[in-house]
Order: sequence, then structure tokens, then C-alpha cells
Amino acid sequence: MSRTDVAPAVERILKPIQQFVRGWMTTPLSDARARELGLRSGHDFWIIGRAGVMGDGDAEVAVAVCAAWGTAKLSRFDPDRMTRLDGYGRRIANAASPALGPVFAGWRALPQPDDIRARVSLTVQVLREMRGAAHISAINACALTPLDAILASTAAPPRTGPEYAAKMG
Repeated sequence: MSRTDVAPAVERILKPIQQFVRGWMTTPLSDARARELGLRSGHDFWIIGRAGVMGDGDAEVAVAVCAAWGTAKLSRFDPDRMTRLDGYGRRIANAASPALGPVFAGWRALPQPDDIRARVSLTVQVLREMRGAAHISAINACALTPLDAILASTAAPPRTGPEYAAKMG
């Protein structure tokens, strides 16, 4: 595969993974659970839940929400195809170095649920964290600051530009 073929392939794969993972992270179920735990919203739960695999947090809560969401939302998909997706996803994630980042390594190390729908939702979350870790590694390799990375991003608003940078602190 040539370098010019890689970007469209990554884009074709990246968007569905991002949308899928945002589904469980931004579901009303996650928002309600966040409020039960005394957080302001599901957005807070999203950040805490992702980093919870590193310790001093309850990673099981984030995994339970991810698994419950997957069980509910993926029931319409063919279990055989999901089993293949899970197998391919795990092969990709397991081949990556844990040096990509502790959040990725933590999610990857979590026990896999027995239910295929829950397992697929966890595997796709692991792939999302792998992509995020690779993104951060690339930013660091280019010696960009987080502000530089946001301002240089080609992502569509609202995930780029000065307003997004201010929102992200």
C-alpha cells in the first residue's frame, strides 16, 4: 500500500470507530451514571472513565457502561460478523506496543466480557484509545504543543481552532 493509499484507508476506518465509541461515552446512560456519582455530566465521566484504567478510579464502572451500551446497541448485528470484528480488532490492538500510552495499555488489559456485543464494544474502545495514543505520540514526535496541535488540526469545527483550544484549556 502506497503512502497516498494510507490516508483514505485510515479515514475510512477512523470515523466509524470514533462515532461508535462516542456513542457509549455520550449516551444518556453514561450521563445519568455520571450524575449518580456526583459528576456534572457524562463528559466528566468520559474523561474519568477513560483514565480510570490507570488506577485510583473505578475502571469497572466505565467498562460496565461500555458493555451495557454494546449489549443494547449491537443486538441487531450478526454475532458471527461481530466475532470476526472482535478477533481482528484484538489482533491489531495486541500487536501494538503498550508504550503508546498507559490509557491504551490499561483498556487493553481489562478482562473481556463473555457477551460478544459487550466484548466488541470494549475492543472498539481499545482501538479508539490506541488511535488516541498514536495521535499523541505523533504530536510529541513533531514537537508540537497541545495548543499547536489544535490550531494546526484539519478536523472540522468545532474540534479545531482558537475557540476549541480555549474550551480545552
